[in-house]
Amino acid sequence: MRLRQLNLEIQTESGPFGGEITFSDGLVVVWADNSMGKSTCVRSILVALGLEAMLTTNQSELPLTQAPLDHLEDADGVRHKVLESDVYLQLENAKGENIAVRRTLVGTRDKNLITVVFGPLLTTPESTYSTKNFFVNRDGGATRESGFHSFLADFLGWQLPIVQRYEEGRECPNSVRHDACLLVGTIGLADILQTSEAALQNPCIPDLLTAQHRATRQ
Repeated sequence: MRLRQLNLEIQTESGPFGGEITFSDGLVVVWADNSMGKSTCVRSILVALGLEAMLTTNQSELPLTQAPLDHLEDADGVRHKVLESDVYLQLENAKGENIAVRRTLVGTRDKNLITVVFGPLLTTPESTYSTKNFFVNRDGGATRESGFHSFLADFLGWQLPIVQRYEEGRECPNSVRHDACLLVGTIGLADILQTSEAALQNPCIPDLLTAQHRATRQ
């Protein structure tokens, strides 16, 4: 999977704000001063993919900074109240096929809906593409046809492993197992462990280490 472009669109009381990052082939380095939105961009990618469960145990709030959720500050330090915000992410699979996903962060749309645009919406916005809504953070999100992670795995040509893990008598939930596998495949296990305390507490991680080791040996 290749990331092609990330867009954040924020509507405030003072007008629109936002930004975009285009990802070229190879290594991409995002450089900026402190408090300029680097972490917001990385976390927005995970949220766009419905993988926020790997960053927080609080499912009622998205694990993002205040900038896209509540208020942002401009270069002069003036605060602007956020009215609506959306994250867009364009992906490319091994076949060269592109999709763009949209998820609402603030607004009237259901935050557990991810709209898939079947085409390179962000890099070729002048064309018209079909769309379809999928759900996340509900039972069956990784196995049902209308679940986003089920669709994403098919789009990428991945077969998500079934990881059995019991922690204090409780099996690791199916959705968490699949989210963890998707996240490891997307940004790598080392990056997860460095940036997310929630990941360190995820009961699936030991099994994913074993699965990743086996896959490497094969």
